[in-house]
Amino acid sequence: MLSQIIEAIKNAESNGLIAGTDTDVLTGLSGDKLVGSLQRLASLFSEDKNTCYLEVGVFQGLTLLSVANSCPNLTCYGIDNFAQFDPKGENFGIVKNRQEKLGLENANIINKDYEDALETLKTKSVIKKLEFILLMVPMIIAVN
Repeated sequence: MLSQIIEAIKNAESNGLIAGTDTDVLTGLSGDKLVGSLQRLASLFSEDKNTCYLEVGVFQGLTLLSVANSCPNLTCYGIDNFAQFDPKGENFGIVKNRQEKLGLENANIINKDYEDALETLKTKSVIKKLEFILLMVPMIIAVN
């Protein structure tokens, strides 16, 4: 499995997004190599019916919806209460609009604080097996 993960990341480094990603609808702050890496990593688990993709911090849906679009058999969850980085209160609507335009039925937005959302998912036994969680947090990148 480790060799598959390394290969997926190398492939994303060389090729960026998986072909078929609608860059007219899906825009945002994450780069093509990051999104391509997430798409490829999620695809490694996409045929396991007991696995899901969970992203904490959705912003406007670029990474969540890109993964859902590239892995239609994988149930994808995005948790965000849209309280930060959304001064106009528009991001939830942007995500839902993009999801509708792309016709993605495997993407689920949970509009709650992540601690409350995880507890809800746990008590409802929605998540049986979680391969990886992407936490979208502010990052500072220094370039020399």
